[in-house]
Amino acid sequence: MPEMKNRTKSQLDLALRTLLKEKSLDQIRVRELTELCGIRRQSFYYHFADVYELFAWSVEQTGAA
Repeated sequence: MPEMKNRTKSQLDLALRTLLKEKSLDQIRVRELTELCGIRRQSFYYHFADVYELFAWSVEQTGAA
């Protein structure tokens, strides 16, 4: 199961990075992220409280690499 969680988080991270090329963080909506990933909103909220938490996790992962 941890592998699935990491895969979902990685997909959301990639979707966030893609959208950040087009617009600012405050303009990105959960709906856009989930549509890009092909997942339900419920799956997003299982992992993150909001887009800002996803962004913080993404930055943390970049620093950890």
